[in-house]
Amino acid sequence: MMRHRVALAVLFIFLVGMLITACSSQQADSPSPEPGTSTTALSFGENVIYAGEGPEIIIIQDGERTVISSIDDYASKPLIAPDGQRLTYIAPFEFEMPGEVWLYDHTKRTTGKIATTSEFSSGKTPADCCGLTISIF
Repeated sequence: MMRHRVALAVLFIFLVGMLITACSSQQADSPSPEPGTSTTALSFGENVIYAGEGPEIIIIQDGERTVISSIDDYASKPLIAPDGQRLTYIAPFEFEMPGEVWLYDHTKRTTGKIATTSEFSSGKTPADCCGLTISIF
């Protein structure tokens, strides 16, 4: 009975050692991101701040707050892509004003227009962003 317990203890210690070794080697093998890039996924309340009615959209990265859409832009609630590396929003998102669709790329830390008012029929404006699909009303 004692030999059985000792054998199980040795097996347990061996398996824990293998698990620790495997985890540490995976961390060492993963490449470090280039300067000015990010691999952290975007998440509301963690590193994406959007409070509601006409607020700013703020990204927090490495302790720094970056405003990607100011209060004056009247941005819609951003939609985070499933991969957590991009988000889209419409600005301005006002009934009286034609909006444009914007994309924030978190890996490159860049923001740019992906659909402008000139691309929509007269009087039409984006109503919603669904991934990178745009609904028009």
